[in-house]
Amino acid sequence: RSRVPAPGGLFGLALQLLNTGNVNSMFLLPNDKQIDDEQVRVAMEDSDQGHFYFLNVETGEVDFVSEMTDDHARERLDQIEANGRFIPIPKIPSPDRYQWMEGFNEQFVKRRDKPLYEKLAIALNGKGAFHRFQDALSGHEDGDFLFEWYHWREERLMQMLYDWFEGLPMKVREEPDRWDGYPCCASHGEDDPVSDPDDGTPF
Repeated sequence: RSRVPAPGGLFGLALQLLNTGNVNSMFLLPNDKQIDDEQVRVAMEDSDQGHFYFLNVETGEVDFVSEMTDDHARERLDQIEANGRFIPIPKIPSPDRYQWMEGFNEQFVKRRDKPLYEKLAIALNGKGAFHRFQDALSGHEDGDFLFEWYHWREERLMQMLYDWFEGLPMKVREEPDRWDGYPCCASHGEDDPVSDPDDGTPF
């Protein structure tokens, strides 16, 4: 597949637009079918190890299998894995999630709100860090910090998305989709359910 441009190219433009209230992109397969990139991002953010997501490289749709709710999950997984039309979607590694939070606290919060910085630093210690971090931001009087966290996280998730598309065994084409506001907050609200990424990995 074609190489995803460095920040000076399309990805750099995407990040510039992300910073200004921007145009979303759509990603197309070689057969011009649009990839459901929103569901791809959902898959990447889902930390539940019993949830499995696959990209259908013919339709662009995302297939989901849950070991918790599907009695025939193993049979379905075997069928999907034996079918060349499906590619498993990777999840964000737990250490990467932690680094995103730590980086946001060190590089953004620290120079703007020292008490919040110290509170978040404490929240990042030990298992359950993700929820403590999220709760601390959600409960802060200045909602801009939560907004900026979503933006920070979305930038890094988009980089992961681009990197994954770059490594696929087929060419994925990016085209402008539509203009709207910040995409990072369109599907993330304070009341949205968020899966717990803490999987016991020590930090």
